[in-house]
Amino acid sequence: ATVVNCKGSTPVLNAPFCETVKNSCNSGRRLQGRGDVGGNGKLDMGSELMQPNTLDDCQDASYGQPNDISIQKIVVKSVALDSNDKLPLLQEGLEAEIIVKVQARANPYGESRGFVYSATDAYDPIWKYVGDFTIWKSGTKTRTVRYKIPSGTGEEGVQAVRVRFGFNIGKGRCWGGGDGNLYADVDDLAFAVQPAPVPTPTEKPTISWPPTSTPSYSPSSTPSVISSSYTSRTMLGIRKLYDDLKEILFGK
Repeated sequence: ATVVNCKGSTPVLNAPFCETVKNSCNSGRRLQGRGDVGGNGKLDMGSELMQPNTLDDCQDASYGQPNDISIQKIVVKSVALDSNDKLPLLQEGLEAEIIVKVQARANPYGESRGFVYSATDAYDPIWKYVGDFTIWKSGTKTRTVRYKIPSGTGEEGVQAVRVRFGFNIGKGRCWGGGDGNLYADVDDLAFAVQPAPVPTPTEKPTISWPPTSTPSYSPSSTPSVISSSYTSRTMLGIRKLYDDLKEILFGK
């Protein structure tokens, strides 16, 4: 992804920034060097271009030589292939790799260590620890830390990662980190992310009321209807039977 220099934008992001959502973001050559090592402000003398390349003006240590400790490049890229066997866009909730290229320095008294952080809002970063790595030999090395892109991206839709790298350093977000290290380099990379998709609610069956039609009822047989004339004849027959019994028993 193309790295955009955001100096002069509003608000300012004083760090490499990929403003278009893609499947990766690469800091390019902007992070090479550390602070003003060499004192000339030039990349070929060990100085870092547009230093300090941090979102909150956390400064680099400038002690040492150009071939001492420094961060050379930071890359963030998605890792899981989508249904089309392609790397998806950088998106909340998806896994990504933070690839860090460094110039390491080591000696019998210690090692080079790197600490990696992420922030959901590059314009107001609150750094959260992601992982770390240790390098035991001097030279140019590349290390990878995997993490899940967090949700809760700021209104601008831009997240960031930070790498703090130094000789024999402790865990910390800025170059001092409580250990007063004079060889530490701190750099950030900001990148646009795609929000997590909103789950589609499950459709529920709809019931209309009142119903458009009433259920039909067809009885298997029609109940008999007793006519009034039939009832009258029956009563007359009973009356005649009563009169006949009365005459037999009691006479007229």
